[in-house]
Order: sequence, then C-alpha cells, then structure tokens
Amino acid sequence: TAAGDVLLTGIHYPGWSDGGNEAFVYYLDSTGTIKGYHGYADLEGQDVVEGLDRKWYVGGKGLGGNVNNRAVLLKSDTTGQEIWRRVLPDYGQYTSLIPLRDSNLVGLGSTGDGVVGGYSLVIKYDTAGEVVWRRDLLQSDDQERASRFHAGYESLDSSLVVCGWLSRSDTQTKGTVVKLDKDGEVLWSRLYSHIEVGGVLPWQMFWDVKPTSDGGLVLTGEANSDDYPYGQLWLLKLDSLGCLVPGCNTVGMVEVVTDLQGRLSVSPNPASDQVRVELRCPEGFSPQGAVRLLLVDVDGHVFSRQVMVNNLDRHTVTVDVRTLLSGTYFVHLADQKRWLAGTKLVVE
Repeated sequence: TAAGDVLLTGIHYPGWSDGGNEAFVYYLDSTGTIKGYHGYADLEGQDVVEGLDRKWYVGGKGLGGNVNNRAVLLKSDTTGQEIWRRVLPDYGQYTSLIPLRDSNLVGLGSTGDGVVGGYSLVIKYDTAGEVVWRRDLLQSDDQERASRFHAGYESLDSSLVVCGWLSRSDTQTKGTVVKLDKDGEVLWSRLYSHIEVGGVLPWQMFWDVKPTSDGGLVLTGEANSDDYPYGQLWLLKLDSLGCLVPGCNTVGMVEVVTDLQGRLSVSPNPASDQVRVELRCPEGFSPQGAVRLLLVDVDGHVFSRQVMVNNLDRHTVTVDVRTLLSGTYFVHLADQKRWLAGTKLVVE
C-alpha cells in the first residue's frame, strides 16, 4: 500500500459442507505484524490491491448460489466494509488486478471457464464499479482448460502488457503476451511455444510479466508435458514489441518458437561478402511449410527475402551482403505459421 503495509487475500473455509466460505484480506505492517483481518462472503479471493483512492479492491470468483464460479470484483474500505460488488454474468474469474494511474482499475482473468469458447479477459472499471471497456481475447475451444490472462502491468505511456496462456484442444497450450493501449485496443499479440526433444510440449504458461529498464519486458512461467515427470521453468526476456530478436514484427507471424536459437548458425559473423545461414531442427520438430529468411536492419527495413533449402533436418541458405552498408542487421527465420529463430548479424 502507499503507507508501506501489505495486503494478502485468499479463501477461508470455516466448514466446506456447512457453508460460510469467504475471501479474506489480511492487513499487515511492513514487519509482518497483522493489523487486521476482514472476510467477504461467497467469494474466493485471487488478488487484492489498493487503489489511488486508498480503497481496497478484491478480485476472484464467486462461491455458492447464483454467483458460483463467476468473476467477482468488490470494493471495500480499510475497515473491511464492502462498498460495492460486481459479478459478471458468465462463468470465469479474476486472477489479477492492476490499479491504474487514472484512479481506475483493470481486472485480468478468464470467462467461460468449464465451457467451450471461453476467453482471456481484460476489463477496466471506474471507481464506481462501472465498466469502462471490456476485451474478450484469445478464445479457447477446450472445455477442460480455459484461456486466461494471469498477470500484467501498466506502462509509463498508460498502455497495458498482460500475459497468460491460450488453450486449444487440437494443439498444445501456448504462452500469451498482449499489449493494449489505454482504450483497450490491441497493439500487438504474441503466442509462444517451447520446443522439447520429441516435439512441442503441451503445457506452456506464463505466470508473471514485469517491465525492464530498457523498455522491454521479462516473463516467467512453465513449460511441461504429461510425458515427463517434471515441469520446466520458463524465463523470457523480450523487447518492447514482444520479440526475442529485434524486428520479429516484420516477419508477420503471431506465433513464436522460443528456443531454437542454439540450433541457428550464421557464419561468418561479422561478414563482408557472403553468409551461410543454417537451422538444425531437433528430432520430432518439423517446420510447417518452407522456411523463409528475412534480413532486416535496426529500423525494420527488409533487405533480403529468401527460401531456405531443406535437407533432412537442416535448412540452409547463402546471403550476399556485399551491397549492404556497414552496420547491424538481424536475421529472422519463419515457416508458414511461426517465427522460428533469429540472431544479430554485423556487416563490415
């Protein structure tokens, strides 16, 4: 909070079969000493924040009756007195709340949980609990796994960066990152997949995202499979456009493969004549259609477009850089659906 205190929320089950289940807010000082406890009936708390109005906002999902498994947001004063409560009509939940510099609030989560056709949800409320705008994005067709935005932040320009996952019944779950302007319009959207020996892992989830001092962002999450007895931690550092390598937006692909970088070779580098580019695909991974190379400069101008030659698991091409000005360029490889890999190339 502005005063340096800490708010915690969750769920209290005084007796599951007897009812009375409630969200709680613990109010602690900076040393961890409990200053207060407040309960809010028929709600499972997922996140709590203090707004600029110094009121508390608690988000989660309803419990029992006609609010069961529906996204719920409530506003409370610091004594625990509920001021208002808003319940969405569709199944879902809020997993994260973002207090905004304009005194309003954004809720992140999902709608349509447990039914086919659910969405990742971003919704903006004013301090009176009125919806300013709502965006249902990245629709899932999987009844068992909802698509969801799990975390996000407000940038200095009032845009929003949010992350989570997209679930599809016919493919793996993909990590998602979306940037929206202050009015909720999508500026860019990316889907991320992690490759494992034997194919693409079916569970790919981003759990948190934070801004970095260079204008980019860093994500944490997990990538794992039912075929393996473990989950892999997932850490990505991206630029301001959601790219692993600058200029990925010029390729025109929304889907991004995150870990073929070690299988890409560009030689020689630096170069002044011709450059040989090779991508070695791991066992079980097949590009979807021909692999294309794009060479762009730091401003995103495209200087070369070529189709790579496929020989078993290797894709190769030779790029002539003799006519290029000295400087930094970026190599990008993509198939018909996904950005696959990229790296920096220095031309002397």
